[in-house]
Amino acid sequence: MAGELYNHCIVCEAPGVQQCSSCKTARYCSKEHQKQDWRAHKEYCLQVKAAGDQTFTAILFPVNERRPRLVKIPFEDVIDEEDGISWQKLQRNVWFKHPDSFVKADYFNNMGINGPDLGRTLCFFYDDNSIINRLPLNRCIVNMTGGKAGHVWCGNIFGLRSKDHTYFNEYNDAVLEEDLEPFVAYFDQYNKVRPDHMDPVLWAKMHPGA
Repeated sequence: MAGELYNHCIVCEAPGVQQCSSCKTARYCSKEHQKQDWRAHKEYCLQVKAAGDQTFTAILFPVNERRPRLVKIPFEDVIDEEDGISWQKLQRNVWFKHPDSFVKADYFNNMGINGPDLGRTLCFFYDDNSIINRLPLNRCIVNMTGGKAGHVWCGNIFGLRSKDHTYFNEYNDAVLEEDLEPFVAYFDQYNKVRPDHMDPVLWAKMHPGA
């Protein structure tokens, strides 16, 4: 089931019978659509190719597509000169183009807001200025949540696994078959379901119509 979601042509969503030979992530139904998409695909493709093995597999929720797909996120290992702590700097610019983008990461480890513990930490990246920047509604999340998400998600969003519960700047590959459902549940329930740890009175003040 999950494999069918991303195994599609990113131009028309027909079955993706061929993939880009360079990045090996973008799929197309024909050479014509691959050629048509090259201008949009080029920057990402060249970044991934240049990064070699220094990439993570992420689940992309594309702003202008109906279904999620897997992409590669290049990264570099960075060591802080002052305290010697190492972390991983992700190359995110391909997915957040607005000059006033403020890319933020949110972390969670439950199915949805209050569901069972996943046994792992997931994180997703989004433009926290998406409303101010007037980014379009994320069609993928609208489709995956049946248009009933509790929050207005805009712009591109991609998700990864965090290394563990304590490392917020070190990551692991996302696994579509295991991680897609928790991401969709979180997107659906955010701002719709009160977190157990939040005071009910405060929640009611923040969500008067809930």
